[in-house]
Amino acid sequence: MQEFFESGKTIIYVSHSSGEINRLCTRAIMLHDGKILMDGEPKEITKQYEKYLFSKDENKQSIIDEIKKQNIYTPIKIHSLSKDFLIPDFESKNRVEYDDTFLKIDNIYMENMDREKVNVLITNERYFFYYRLTFLKDFNNVDFGMQIHSEKGILITGCKQKKSLNFKADETVEIRWEFDCLMHEGIYYTSIGVNYLHNGDREYINRIVDASVFKVLKVDNCCNGLLYLKQSEPRIIRDNKASS
Repeated sequence: MQEFFESGKTIIYVSHSSGEINRLCTRAIMLHDGKILMDGEPKEITKQYEKYLFSKDENKQSIIDEIKKQNIYTPIKIHSLSKDFLIPDFESKNRVEYDDTFLKIDNIYMENMDREKVNVLITNERYFFYYRLTFLKDFNNVDFGMQIHSEKGILITGCKQKKSLNFKADETVEIRWEFDCLMHEGIYYTSIGVNYLHNGDREYINRIVDASVFKVLKVDNCCNGLLYLKQSEPRIIRDNKASS
């Protein structure tokens, strides 16, 4: 079931388990006598539901009346196909880390231009990709980079900083990349690599393959393939002789 939620599909989940509702759902509705009694954020709805569920029988109707008077309704964020958003617990199941003995890589996430964390992106919008590096020994001539590849492993893009840097033991830095999402609908993975110059060769200090996963939503039916190249509408030049 979790895979359905992570794919961004809309699912109606019927349950009496408050824990499961809070874990899986982004919206909850409580019904009473076939009518909607409450509609809103899961934690608020399940709190009121448990208050009703565990009350004495002689107090149940008064609780229902109290809820109706309060008109409990928590505004929720409805995800639009034209707006990016975050799917909780949508994480890479294929993550492979090389060796974190001398370098910790963590705090990996994406943000939109409003600085909201997201993992469902929209084609042709701009985003930030973050990760944190903690060095556990001194390293000189360090390069770090990132890659984005498709679900089938096809490399979409890869880049590194232009100038090598030096880092001290116990130094922590946050890396932020800014990019345009030019991919079409699909599932994509990020990878992170950090290397240094050792005896004339580049050697990895640490690397994480499939460090994070994100989804790109389909926004129109005009283009397909792997990338959106910001094509303009075609210019149509008619042959005047042929049309006369």
